[in-house]
Amino acid sequence: MNIVIIGSGIAAVTAAAELRKLHPGTELCIDMVSADTPPDYTRPRLPEVVAGTADPAALTIRKADWFAARHITLHNPARAVRIDRAAKQVFVQKDSAEYGLSYDGLLIAAGAQANRPAVPQPGSPAFGSVFALRTMSDALALKAHLAPHTESAVIVGGGLLGIEAARAVKHAGVRRVHVIETAPRMLPRQLDERGSELLSAYLEQTGLIVHTGQAPDLKRLETERAAEVFRAVCADDGIETVLYSVGVRPDTALAADCGLACARGIIVNDAMQTSDAAVYAAGDCAEFNGVCWGIVPSALEQASAAARMMLYALYGGAEPARYVQTVPSAMLRVGEREAVSGGKAVLTPEEIGSGRYALVHREAAAGAETEKSAALYAKAVIDLQAGTVAGGLVFGTQGAAAACARRLAPLIGRPEADASVFLEELIPNAV
Repeated sequence: MNIVIIGSGIAAVTAAAELRKLHPGTELCIDMVSADTPPDYTRPRLPEVVAGTADPAALTIRKADWFAARHITLHNPARAVRIDRAAKQVFVQKDSAEYGLSYDGLLIAAGAQANRPAVPQPGSPAFGSVFALRTMSDALALKAHLAPHTESAVIVGGGLLGIEAARAVKHAGVRRVHVIETAPRMLPRQLDERGSELLSAYLEQTGLIVHTGQAPDLKRLETERAAEVFRAVCADDGIETVLYSVGVRPDTALAADCGLACARGIIVNDAMQTSDAAVYAAGDCAEFNGVCWGIVPSALEQASAAARMMLYALYGGAEPARYVQTVPSAMLRVGEREAVSGGKAVLTPEEIGSGRYALVHREAAAGAETEKSAALYAKAVIDLQAGTVAGGLVFGTQGAAAACARRLAPLIGRPEADASVFLEELIPNAV
C-alpha cells in the first residue's frame, strides 16, 4: 500500500508519525512531498529568527535521519504540481525533473499562504519594503532587510502573530514599531474589551505603538511610499518596513485543480475525507463544517484522525474515532504578561443580544498579584440554556497562562457553579 502526503508542516508530519506508529510494517510505503526548506521546523518561532535571538538551525524539529528511521521517503525540496485522481498519482517536480507517485491514499496537508493585500512590483516606491512572515525564507528576507532599515516599521494586524512579530521587529533594533489593528481592540477574537485594554497598555509600556480601529488603504502600497500610505494613522515619515499579519488563505490550488470540492478550504467530513474517498485533507488547508481553524490544536487533531481513518480504509479492523470539531484555544506570551482563552471566550454582538449567555469576571487590584495568584483579570462565559461554562479567558503575569490553560480547558462544559470557584481561586482578592 502507498500513502502520499503533500506538505511537511505540523499536520503532515503528525500524520506521517501516526501512520508509522500505528502501522510499523514497511509494506506500507509513505512518501512526503515538501517544497519548504528545511522540511520540518517550528513556524511559531520564526519571530525569534527575525529578532536574532534564535539561529535558523535551532528551529529544525525533525531532520532527514528521523524520516529515514521511519521509512518515510522525503521528497525535498520538491513541489507537487498536479493530482491525477483517476490514475491515483501525484506528479512531483524536483529540480528540472517531473515524476509521478502512485497512491492508495493521499493526504493533502498543504497548509496556508499568508494574506498579502498588496504586493508592490519592481519600480514601485514601496518595492522591497513589504513582507509577510509565514516561512523560513520570509523570516530570513525580513531579517536581512531590517539590518540597514532601523528607523520605523508598521505591522498590519494586531492578532497573536502580529504582536509577536512586532516585538521581534523591535528587538531587531527598529526604533519605532507601529501595530495597526482594524478592529476596535487588540486580539478581538481572544480577549474582551477589558482584557484587550490591559494588553494594549502593557504593549505600549514595552515600546510598541498601538493603533486600533484603523483601516489604511493598503492598495496604495502598489504605487506609493509606505510612509505616505500610513501617515494619517502613524504620523511617522520614517516608515521603511511594512509587515502583513492579516491572516492566511488555505492552500486549495492543487485540490481545486483536480476537481475536489472546495469552499474557503478543502471540504472534509469527520473522517477527514474530501469529496474523493481516497483523498484526505488536514490542517490549515482543510475545512470542516464550514470552519478553517488555522491553529495548531486543530492541525494535530485532524492529522491524527486522518492517519487513523486512512489506515482503516486501507486495512480494515475496528473503526477508529472520527474527528470532532476542535475547541478553540489561544495562548500569548508577551514579555512579562500572558493571556489564554478557550471555548466561547468572546461573544459576538448577536450572542450578546440573544440573552443566552452571562458573564462572570474578576480583576485583581493593582499590584495584588502574588506568586500563588498571577492572574490579573479572568472571565467565564456561562451558557444559561445549558447551565454550563461555554468558555473563558485569563490575562496575567508571567507564568499564569500555562497554569491557567491546564485548569481552563477541563472547565469548559462543566456546570455553571464551577466557574465561580475557578475565578475565586485564580483571583482571591478581587477589586
